[in-house]
Amino acid sequence: MLHRNVGNRGIKFEGESSVHPSAQIEGPAIVGEGCTIGKNPVIKGPVAFGARCRMEEGAAVEGAALWQDCKIGKETRLRNCMLASSCSIEERVEILDNCVLGDSIRIGKGNRLSQGIRIWPNKSIEPDIISF
Repeated sequence: MLHRNVGNRGIKFEGESSVHPSAQIEGPAIVGEGCTIGKNPVIKGPVAFGARCRMEEGAAVEGAALWQDCKIGKETRLRNCMLASSCSIEERVEILDNCVLGDSIRIGKGNRLSQGIRIWPNKSIEPDIISF
């Protein structure tokens, strides 16, 4: 389903994006051009998605800013954090509580980042390494 400039409930689409009908979106939210929001996600504002972000099945995003070209894996949870451009977050990851990720970060499945962790650009965290 394509959406363009849906203004209700504080949700704004910048151009066209694909949003699964099961998506639960509560504004304020801005969704950039060319985003894909998969099945059964939960989005609670304030949230900003840059262009071409992809959110997979069962993911949840609350109080977060994602720059362009970010990928959020299945059953991943983001809360009160910021992801710079081209981040790839695999499935079942949690990024919480003021964490900031630089450009081109890859977080492997099963990691849990919280307490304001900062990760510099162009880094990769292997699966199931961080849990705090």
